[in-house]
Amino acid sequence: EKARILRLLCGVLFLLYVAKWSMFGTVPLYSQLHFRWPPEKAAQLISVWGVVQFGTMGTLAIAGKRWGLGAGQVGNERLISWIGLSAGLLSMLMLTGSVVDWMLFPAMMVGAVSMLTYTAITSYAGRLVDPSMSGEVQGLMGTTLDLTEVVGPPMFGALMRWSLSPASGLFASAPFAFGSIFVLMAMAIQLRLPTLESVLSHTAGTPSSAAGDNKDRAT
Repeated sequence: EKARILRLLCGVLFLLYVAKWSMFGTVPLYSQLHFRWPPEKAAQLISVWGVVQFGTMGTLAIAGKRWGLGAGQVGNERLISWIGLSAGLLSMLMLTGSVVDWMLFPAMMVGAVSMLTYTAITSYAGRLVDPSMSGEVQGLMGTTLDLTEVVGPPMFGALMRWSLSPASGLFASAPFAFGSIFVLMAMAIQLRLPTLESVLSHTAGTPSSAAGDNKDRAT
């Protein structure tokens, strides 16, 4: 059961982060090639992303410390993950409809909030397994993100080049519409995730766990 859930968690991260590369990797190129922005203005899009992501993570940490609403509290993981996924989808839709250049900045600001999903998923995975396996789980999550760096940039870069070609017949923001499909697939997988409380209670009640507890008492 835990192995299946870990596969689901990796699936959510993989699909979201592949979509992320359509924002983080190609929006600056899109702004330069389609809207003719100078490089220094296009670079501000990444700065905006970083500032909002920093503020989002700081707000989450404060909310967790003061009101128990952080990803570190059991029961909040799926909610926070949904907030991140919803922000990712909204950002993709905003970029898809970016018929004027000023829409790129708010779209990147909203997209930065999607990184909440990574915090929530890693918290969920860390609580799911035995503490002695936390290093392996973190490595699994990191490998999943590494795979998105292999797949995402060349795929969306090629799609961006094709969509900006007059002969393609596609609208210029087609890569972001394609990215929204990946976010929707991540949401579909997220729907299959059980609550962490139910998983932990089920695991605690299994015969193997009970036998292990009895063995510990005997020793």
